[in-house]
Amino acid sequence: MAIFDADHVPTRDFLVNTVGLMLEDPKLAFVQTPHFMINRDPVEKNLGMGPEVPSEGEMFYTVTLRGMDFWRAGFFCGSGALMRRKALEDVGGIRTETIVEDADTSMEMLSRGWHTAYLHRPMLAGLAPESLDAFFIQRTRWARGMIQLLKLRHPLFRAGMTLPQRLAYFNCVWYWMFSLAFFVFLTMPVISLLFGVKIFAVPPLEILLYLVPHLAAIFIVGNALYGRVRWPFVSEIYETLLAFFLPRHVIAVWFRPRKAAFQVTPKGEVLEQDRSAKMSVPVFVFVLVQIVASAVGVYLVRVEEWGAQAYLTSLVWNVYNLLFTLAVLGVLFERKQQRFRPRVPIYDIAQVKLGNKNVPCEIVDMNEHGALLRLPSWVDEVRQGSGELRLSKPGARGGSLTTVMRFQCKVPFSIIRQRVVSTDGEESLEIGVRFEEMDMESR
Repeated sequence: MAIFDADHVPTRDFLVNTVGLMLEDPKLAFVQTPHFMINRDPVEKNLGMGPEVPSEGEMFYTVTLRGMDFWRAGFFCGSGALMRRKALEDVGGIRTETIVEDADTSMEMLSRGWHTAYLHRPMLAGLAPESLDAFFIQRTRWARGMIQLLKLRHPLFRAGMTLPQRLAYFNCVWYWMFSLAFFVFLTMPVISLLFGVKIFAVPPLEILLYLVPHLAAIFIVGNALYGRVRWPFVSEIYETLLAFFLPRHVIAVWFRPRKAAFQVTPKGEVLEQDRSAKMSVPVFVFVLVQIVASAVGVYLVRVEEWGAQAYLTSLVWNVYNLLFTLAVLGVLFERKQQRFRPRVPIYDIAQVKLGNKNVPCEIVDMNEHGALLRLPSWVDEVRQGSGELRLSKPGARGGSLTTVMRFQCKVPFSIIRQRVVSTDGEESLEIGVRFEEMDMESR
Protein backbone atom coordinates (compact mmCIF):
# COMPACT_ATOMS: atom_id res chain seq x y z
CA MET A 1 0.00 0.00 0.00
CA ALA A 2 1.17 3.53 -0.82
CA ILE A 3 0.91 6.07 2.01
CA PHE A 4 0.74 9.85 1.46
CA ASP A 5 -0.13 12.89 3.54
CA ALA A 6 -3.30 14.72 2.47
CA ASP A 7 -1.27 17.58 0.94
CA HIS A 8 1.25 15.32 -0.85
CA VAL A 9 0.80 14.71 -4.58
CA PRO A 10 2.82 11.83 -6.10
CA THR A 11 4.14 11.62 -9.65
CA ARG A 12 2.57 9.13 -12.03
CA ASP A 13 5.68 6.90 -11.95
CA PHE A 14 5.73 6.43 -8.16
CA LEU A 15 4.64 2.77 -8.22
CA VAL A 16 6.74 2.04 -11.31
CA ASN A 17 9.90 3.03 -9.42
CA THR A 18 9.10 1.44 -6.05
CA VAL A 19 7.24 -1.83 -6.62
CA GLY A 20 10.31 -3.52 -8.16
CA LEU A 21 12.23 -3.21 -4.90
CA MET A 22 9.40 -4.99 -3.10
CA LEU A 23 9.46 -7.83 -5.62
CA GLU A 24 13.22 -8.26 -5.26
CA ASP A 25 13.13 -8.68 -1.47
CA PRO A 26 10.15 -10.47 0.13
CA LYS A 27 11.34 -9.28 3.57
CA LEU A 28 11.28 -5.61 2.54
CA ALA A 29 8.77 -3.82 4.78
CA PHE A 30 8.68 -0.45 3.02
CA VAL A 31 10.36 1.78 0.46
CA GLN A 32 10.67 5.40 1.60
CA THR A 33 11.13 8.28 -0.87
CA PRO A 34 12.14 11.92 -0.20
CA HIS A 35 9.65 14.75 0.31
CA PHE A 36 9.80 17.85 -1.88
CA MET A 37 8.09 21.05 -0.70
CA ILE A 38 6.77 23.39 -3.37
CA ASN A 39 6.62 26.43 -1.07
CA ARG A 40 9.13 28.04 1.26
CA ASP A 41 8.76 27.55 4.99
CA PRO A 42 8.20 30.66 7.22
CA VAL A 43 11.91 31.09 7.99
CA GLU A 44 12.85 31.14 4.31
CA LYS A 45 9.89 33.33 3.38
CA ASN A 46 10.29 35.92 6.16
CA LEU A 47 14.05 36.32 5.59
CA GLY A 48 13.62 36.48 1.82
CA MET A 49 15.83 33.47 1.10
CA GLY A 50 16.04 32.50 -2.55
CA PRO A 51 15.95 29.06 -4.16
CA GLU A 52 19.75 28.84 -4.01
CA VAL A 53 19.54 28.27 -0.22
CA PRO A 54 19.02 24.56 0.56
CA SER A 55 15.79 23.87 2.41
CA GLU A 56 15.99 22.74 6.02
CA GLY A 57 15.02 19.16 5.18
CA GLU A 58 17.49 18.79 2.32
CA MET A 59 20.26 17.35 4.51
CA PHE A 60 17.90 14.83 6.11
CA TYR A 61 16.60 13.47 2.81
CA THR A 62 19.86 13.73 0.85
CA VAL A 63 22.45 12.62 3.40
CA THR A 64 20.94 11.28 6.64
CA LEU A 65 18.42 8.84 5.17
CA ARG A 66 20.89 7.55 2.61
CA GLY A 67 23.41 6.91 5.39
CA MET A 68 20.78 5.10 7.46
CA ASP A 69 19.81 3.05 4.42
CA PHE A 70 23.44 1.92 4.06
CA TRP A 71 23.12 0.28 7.50
CA ARG A 72 19.64 -1.12 6.71
CA ALA A 73 18.19 1.29 9.25
CA GLY A 74 15.49 2.82 7.06
CA PHE A 75 13.18 5.46 8.45
CA PHE A 76 9.47 5.66 7.60
CA CYS A 77 8.62 9.39 7.28
CA GLY A 78 4.84 9.06 7.43
CA SER A 79 4.30 9.78 3.74
CA GLY A 80 5.82 9.01 0.37
CA ALA A 81 6.31 5.33 1.16
CA LEU A 82 5.24 2.02 -0.34
CA MET A 83 4.56 -0.42 2.49
CA ARG A 84 4.06 -4.16 2.50
CA ARG A 85 0.71 -5.05 4.06
CA LYS A 86 2.07 -8.23 5.64
CA ALA A 87 4.78 -6.28 7.46
CA LEU A 88 2.25 -3.75 8.70
CA GLU A 89 -0.03 -6.49 9.99
CA ASP A 90 2.94 -8.17 11.68
CA VAL A 91 3.53 -5.10 13.89
CA GLY A 92 -0.17 -4.58 14.59
CA GLY A 93 -0.69 -1.74 12.11
CA ILE A 94 0.55 1.86 12.36
CA ARG A 95 1.62 2.28 15.97
CA THR A 96 -0.14 5.10 17.79
CA GLU A 97 1.35 4.82 21.28
CA THR A 98 3.59 7.80 20.47
CA ILE A 99 2.92 10.92 18.38
CA VAL A 100 5.69 9.98 15.93
CA GLU A 101 3.82 6.94 14.66
CA ASP A 102 6.02 6.72 11.55
CA ALA A 103 9.35 6.35 13.36
CA ASP A 104 7.76 4.09 15.97
CA THR A 105 6.32 1.80 13.29
CA SER A 106 9.56 1.52 11.33
CA MET A 107 11.57 0.80 14.48
CA GLU A 108 9.13 -1.97 15.41
CA MET A 109 9.48 -3.47 11.93
CA LEU A 110 13.27 -3.49 12.20
CA SER A 111 13.10 -5.15 15.62
CA ARG A 112 11.00 -7.96 14.08
CA GLY A 113 13.55 -8.66 11.35
CA TRP A 114 11.97 -6.80 8.43
CA HIS A 115 14.17 -4.94 5.93
CA THR A 116 13.79 -1.33 4.77
CA ALA A 117 14.89 0.68 1.74
CA TYR A 118 15.30 4.34 0.85
CA LEU A 119 14.97 5.38 -2.79
CA HIS A 120 16.53 8.80 -3.28
CA ARG A 121 14.23 9.92 -6.07
CA PRO A 122 11.80 12.81 -5.37
CA MET A 123 8.38 11.65 -6.58
CA LEU A 124 5.93 13.70 -4.57
CA ALA A 125 5.30 17.35 -3.84
CA GLY A 126 3.86 18.69 -0.62
CA LEU A 127 3.34 21.86 1.38
CA ALA A 128 5.67 23.22 4.04
CA PRO A 129 4.03 25.06 6.98
CA GLU A 130 2.91 28.49 5.77
CA SER A 131 2.87 30.32 9.11
CA LEU A 132 5.09 30.37 12.17
CA ASP A 133 2.24 28.97 14.28
CA ALA A 134 2.03 25.94 11.97
CA PHE A 135 5.84 25.68 11.89
CA PHE A 136 6.04 25.51 15.69
CA ILE A 137 3.19 23.00 15.90
CA GLN A 138 5.07 20.73 13.50
CA ARG A 139 8.49 21.04 15.17
CA THR A 140 7.02 20.73 18.66
CA ARG A 141 5.26 17.50 17.63
CA TRP A 142 8.49 16.10 16.21
CA ALA A 143 10.48 17.02 19.32
CA ARG A 144 7.89 15.71 21.79
CA GLY A 145 7.41 12.52 19.80
CA MET A 146 11.10 11.74 19.56
CA ILE A 147 11.58 12.27 23.30
CA GLN A 148 8.60 9.94 23.81
CA LEU A 149 10.35 7.37 21.65
CA LEU A 150 13.54 7.81 23.67
CA LYS A 151 11.77 7.36 26.99
CA LEU A 152 9.26 4.63 26.10
CA ARG A 153 11.13 2.60 23.45
CA HIS A 154 14.79 3.46 23.88
CA PRO A 155 16.50 2.53 20.56
CA LEU A 156 19.77 1.49 22.20
CA PHE A 157 18.01 -1.24 24.17
CA ARG A 158 15.63 -2.38 21.44
CA ALA A 159 15.78 -6.16 21.02
CA GLY A 160 16.05 -7.48 17.47
CA MET A 161 17.83 -4.45 16.01
CA THR A 162 21.47 -4.52 14.94
CA LEU A 163 23.99 -2.19 16.59
CA PRO A 164 24.15 0.19 13.57
CA GLN A 165 20.35 0.33 13.51
CA ARG A 166 20.21 1.16 17.21
CA LEU A 167 22.85 3.88 16.86
CA ALA A 168 21.14 5.37 13.79
CA TYR A 169 17.77 5.62 15.53
CA PHE A 170 19.32 6.86 18.75
CA ASN A 171 20.99 9.66 16.78
CA CYS A 172 17.60 10.65 15.34
CA VAL A 173 15.83 10.82 18.69
CA TRP A 174 18.70 12.34 20.70
CA TYR A 175 19.10 15.14 18.15
CA TRP A 176 16.00 16.85 19.55
CA MET A 177 17.79 17.50 22.83
CA PHE A 178 19.78 20.17 20.97
CA SER A 179 17.37 22.90 22.09
CA LEU A 180 18.46 22.49 25.74
CA ALA A 181 22.16 22.77 24.88
CA PHE A 182 21.50 25.69 22.56
CA PHE A 183 19.47 27.50 25.22
CA VAL A 184 22.44 27.21 27.59
CA PHE A 185 24.73 28.43 24.80
CA LEU A 186 22.55 31.55 24.39
CA THR A 187 22.14 32.39 28.06
CA MET A 188 25.56 31.66 29.59
CA PRO A 189 27.42 34.74 28.24
CA VAL A 190 24.52 36.93 29.40
CA ILE A 191 24.72 35.42 32.90
CA SER A 192 28.49 35.87 32.88
CA LEU A 193 28.32 39.57 32.02
CA LEU A 194 25.34 40.56 34.19
CA PHE A 195 26.21 38.54 37.29
CA GLY A 196 30.00 38.50 37.16
CA VAL A 197 30.38 34.77 36.50
CA LYS A 198 33.77 34.02 34.97
CA ILE A 199 33.14 31.11 32.57
CA PHE A 200 36.59 30.98 30.99
CA ALA A 201 39.53 31.19 33.39
CA VAL A 202 42.05 31.42 30.52
CA PRO A 203 43.38 34.40 28.58
CA PRO A 204 41.63 35.24 25.25
CA LEU A 205 44.92 34.52 23.47
CA GLU A 206 44.79 30.87 24.51
CA ILE A 207 41.17 30.64 23.37
CA LEU A 208 42.26 32.15 20.07
CA LEU A 209 45.05 29.59 19.74
CA TYR A 210 43.09 26.47 20.76
CA LEU A 211 39.32 26.94 20.54
CA VAL A 212 39.01 29.12 17.45
CA PRO A 213 41.04 26.77 15.18
CA HIS A 214 38.91 23.88 16.44
CA LEU A 215 35.67 25.73 15.64
CA ALA A 216 37.03 26.86 12.28
CA ALA A 217 37.97 23.26 11.40
CA ILE A 218 34.45 22.07 12.29
CA PHE A 219 32.97 24.77 10.07
CA ILE A 220 35.30 24.07 7.13
CA VAL A 221 34.91 20.28 7.25
CA GLY A 222 31.15 20.49 7.76
CA ASN A 223 30.77 22.91 4.88
CA ALA A 224 32.96 20.74 2.63
CA LEU A 225 30.90 17.63 3.40
CA TYR A 226 27.40 19.10 3.61
CA GLY A 227 27.58 22.62 2.14
CA ARG A 228 25.45 21.58 -0.83
CA VAL A 229 22.55 20.54 1.43
CA ARG A 230 22.96 22.67 4.58
CA TRP A 231 24.39 26.16 5.04
CA PRO A 232 25.92 26.48 8.53
CA PHE A 233 24.75 30.02 9.28
CA VAL A 234 21.21 29.30 8.06
CA SER A 235 21.19 26.22 10.28
CA GLU A 236 22.20 28.42 13.23
CA ILE A 237 19.16 30.63 12.64
CA TYR A 238 16.80 27.64 12.74
CA GLU A 239 18.38 26.27 15.91
CA THR A 240 18.41 29.68 17.62
CA LEU A 241 14.72 30.12 16.80
CA LEU A 242 13.76 26.70 18.14
CA ALA A 243 15.93 27.12 21.26
CA PHE A 244 13.44 29.72 22.50
CA PHE A 245 10.40 27.46 22.22
CA LEU A 246 11.32 23.77 22.35
CA PRO A 247 13.08 23.37 25.75
CA ARG A 248 9.89 23.55 27.86
CA HIS A 249 8.21 20.94 25.64
CA VAL A 250 11.23 18.65 25.75
CA ILE A 251 11.44 18.89 29.54
CA ALA A 252 7.68 18.34 29.95
CA VAL A 253 7.68 15.17 27.85
CA TRP A 254 10.86 13.90 29.51
CA PHE A 255 9.05 13.74 32.85
CA ARG A 256 5.57 12.87 31.48
CA PRO A 257 6.17 10.96 28.24
CA ARG A 258 2.65 9.54 28.02
CA LYS A 259 0.94 12.93 28.16
CA ALA A 260 2.03 14.25 24.74
CA ALA A 261 -0.93 15.01 22.44
CA PHE A 262 -0.91 14.81 18.65
CA GLN A 263 -1.49 18.06 16.72
CA VAL A 264 -1.97 18.17 12.96
CA THR A 265 0.09 20.80 11.11
CA PRO A 266 -2.33 23.36 9.57
CA LYS A 267 -2.04 23.84 5.79
CA GLY A 268 -3.64 26.26 3.34
CA GLU A 269 -3.38 29.27 5.69
CA VAL A 270 -3.83 32.88 4.56
CA LEU A 271 -2.20 35.96 6.13
CA GLU A 272 -3.73 39.19 4.79
CA GLN A 273 -0.96 41.54 5.98
CA ASP A 274 2.51 41.61 7.50
CA ARG A 275 2.54 41.13 11.27
CA SER A 276 4.76 40.34 14.22
CA ALA A 277 4.26 36.79 15.46
CA LYS A 278 2.81 36.35 18.94
CA MET A 279 5.94 34.57 20.11
CA SER A 280 8.18 37.52 19.18
CA VAL A 281 7.80 39.15 22.62
CA PRO A 282 10.16 36.81 24.58
CA VAL A 283 12.73 37.00 21.79
CA PHE A 284 12.53 40.81 21.74
CA VAL A 285 12.99 40.93 25.52
CA PHE A 286 16.00 38.60 25.30
CA VAL A 287 17.56 40.77 22.57
CA LEU A 288 17.26 43.79 24.90
CA VAL A 289 18.89 41.79 27.70
CA GLN A 290 21.72 40.80 25.34
CA ILE A 291 22.28 44.44 24.38
CA VAL A 292 22.38 45.49 28.04
CA ALA A 293 24.78 42.62 28.80
CA SER A 294 27.03 43.72 25.94
CA ALA A 295 27.11 47.28 27.29
CA VAL A 296 27.94 45.96 30.76
CA GLY A 297 30.64 43.78 29.19
CA VAL A 298 32.29 46.76 27.50
CA TYR A 299 32.31 48.56 30.85
CA LEU A 300 33.78 45.57 32.74
CA VAL A 301 36.52 45.06 30.15
CA ARG A 302 37.55 48.69 30.55
CA VAL A 303 37.46 48.95 34.35
CA GLU A 304 38.20 45.44 35.63
CA GLU A 305 41.84 44.95 36.44
CA TRP A 306 41.94 41.19 36.97
CA GLY A 307 38.88 39.76 35.22
CA ALA A 308 38.93 41.83 32.03
CA GLN A 309 40.17 38.95 29.87
CA ALA A 310 37.42 36.57 31.03
CA TYR A 311 34.75 39.21 30.43
CA LEU A 312 36.17 39.95 26.98
CA THR A 313 35.59 36.33 25.97
CA SER A 314 32.00 36.43 27.25
CA LEU A 315 31.46 39.74 25.46
CA VAL A 316 32.57 38.38 22.07
CA TRP A 317 30.46 35.25 22.63
CA ASN A 318 27.40 37.35 23.50
CA VAL A 319 27.78 39.58 20.42
CA TYR A 320 28.02 36.47 18.24
CA ASN A 321 24.76 35.17 19.74
CA LEU A 322 23.16 38.59 19.33
CA LEU A 323 23.63 38.47 15.56
CA PHE A 324 21.51 35.32 15.35
CA THR A 325 18.82 36.45 17.79
CA LEU A 326 18.43 39.60 15.66
CA ALA A 327 18.00 37.32 12.62
CA VAL A 328 15.36 35.41 14.59
CA LEU A 329 13.52 38.68 15.19
CA GLY A 330 13.45 39.08 11.42
CA VAL A 331 11.96 35.61 11.11
CA LEU A 332 9.24 36.50 13.63
CA PHE A 333 8.05 39.38 11.45
CA GLU A 334 5.70 37.37 9.25
CA ARG A 335 5.21 38.33 5.60
CA LYS A 336 1.71 38.28 4.20
CA GLN A 337 0.43 35.12 2.52
CA GLN A 338 -2.65 35.99 0.48
CA ARG A 339 -2.85 32.90 -1.71
CA PHE A 340 -4.78 29.95 -0.33
CA ARG A 341 -2.69 27.64 -2.54
CA PRO A 342 1.01 28.29 -3.25
CA ARG A 343 2.16 28.68 -6.85
CA VAL A 344 4.53 26.12 -8.38
CA PRO A 345 7.39 27.41 -10.60
CA ILE A 346 6.77 25.99 -14.08
CA TYR A 347 8.80 27.85 -16.76
CA ASP A 348 7.06 25.93 -19.53
CA ILE A 349 5.77 26.94 -22.96
CA ALA A 350 2.07 27.37 -23.67
CA GLN A 351 -0.25 29.61 -25.69
CA VAL A 352 -2.85 32.22 -24.82
CA LYS A 353 -5.82 33.24 -26.90
CA LEU A 354 -6.58 36.95 -26.53
CA GLY A 355 -9.59 37.96 -28.60
CA ASN A 356 -8.95 36.49 -32.04
CA LYS A 357 -5.18 36.27 -31.62
CA ASN A 358 -3.09 33.31 -30.48
CA VAL A 359 0.06 34.40 -28.62
CA PRO A 360 2.84 32.09 -27.38
CA CYS A 361 3.71 32.50 -23.70
CA GLU A 362 5.84 31.14 -20.89
CA ILE A 363 4.18 29.92 -17.69
CA VAL A 364 6.25 31.36 -14.83
CA ASP A 365 4.26 29.78 -12.00
CA MET A 366 0.84 28.20 -11.61
CA ASN A 367 -1.62 26.47 -9.32
CA GLU A 368 -5.16 25.20 -9.91
CA HIS A 369 -6.58 28.71 -9.35
CA GLY A 370 -4.33 30.91 -11.50
CA ALA A 371 -0.97 31.55 -13.13
CA LEU A 372 1.65 34.14 -13.99
CA LEU A 373 2.24 34.24 -17.75
CA ARG A 374 5.13 35.93 -19.60
CA LEU A 375 4.33 37.12 -23.11
CA PRO A 376 6.85 37.84 -25.94
CA SER A 377 8.63 41.20 -26.11
CA TRP A 378 6.50 42.36 -29.06
CA VAL A 379 3.37 42.34 -26.87
CA ASP A 380 3.39 45.58 -24.86
CA GLU A 381 -0.21 45.65 -23.54
CA VAL A 382 -3.27 43.42 -23.23
CA ARG A 383 -6.55 45.28 -23.58
CA GLN A 384 -8.86 42.30 -23.15
CA GLY A 385 -10.06 41.41 -19.66
CA SER A 386 -10.14 37.68 -20.31
CA GLY A 387 -8.66 34.97 -22.50
CA GLU A 388 -7.85 31.31 -22.78
CA LEU A 389 -4.70 29.40 -21.75
CA ARG A 390 -3.84 26.46 -24.00
CA LEU A 391 -1.63 23.75 -22.54
CA SER A 392 0.16 20.92 -24.30
CA LYS A 393 -0.57 17.31 -23.40
CA PRO A 394 1.82 15.70 -20.83
CA GLY A 395 5.03 14.58 -22.49
CA ALA A 396 4.86 17.21 -25.26
CA ARG A 397 6.34 20.12 -23.31
CA GLY A 398 9.45 22.20 -23.69
CA GLY A 399 10.77 24.34 -26.50
CA SER A 400 10.72 28.13 -26.88
CA LEU A 401 8.19 30.85 -27.62
CA THR A 402 8.64 30.15 -31.33
CA THR A 403 8.01 26.39 -31.05
CA VAL A 404 4.97 25.04 -32.91
CA MET A 405 3.13 22.71 -30.53
CA ARG A 406 -0.19 20.86 -30.33
CA PHE A 407 -2.26 22.14 -27.41
CA GLN A 408 -4.75 19.73 -25.87
CA CYS A 409 -6.11 21.52 -22.76
CA LYS A 410 -7.89 24.89 -22.92
CA VAL A 411 -8.49 26.86 -19.71
CA PRO A 412 -10.46 30.15 -19.70
CA PHE A 413 -9.13 32.92 -17.47
CA SER A 414 -9.67 36.52 -16.40
CA ILE A 415 -6.73 38.95 -16.25
CA ILE A 416 -6.07 40.34 -12.75
CA ARG A 417 -2.97 42.44 -13.39
CA GLN A 418 -0.22 43.09 -15.89
CA ARG A 419 3.23 44.64 -15.75
CA VAL A 420 6.33 45.12 -17.88
CA VAL A 421 9.46 43.37 -16.56
CA SER A 422 13.05 43.22 -17.76
CA THR A 423 14.63 39.77 -18.15
CA ASP A 424 18.25 39.48 -19.34
CA GLY A 425 18.07 43.01 -20.68
CA GLU A 426 14.90 42.34 -22.68
CA GLU A 427 11.51 43.71 -21.69
CA SER A 428 8.45 41.47 -21.67
CA LEU A 429 4.88 41.67 -20.43
CA GLU A 430 3.74 39.54 -17.49
CA ILE A 431 0.05 38.99 -16.81
CA GLY A 432 -1.45 37.50 -13.68
CA VAL A 433 -4.55 35.47 -14.46
CA ARG A 434 -7.27 33.74 -12.47
CA PHE A 435 -8.75 30.57 -13.94
CA GLU A 436 -12.49 30.31 -14.49
CA GLU A 437 -14.49 27.14 -13.86
CA MET A 438 -12.88 24.11 -15.50
CA ASP A 439 -13.67 20.45 -15.77
CA MET A 440 -11.92 17.74 -13.76
CA GLU A 441 -9.71 16.67 -16.66
CA SER A 442 -8.37 20.20 -17.14
CA ARG A 443 -7.78 20.59 -13.41
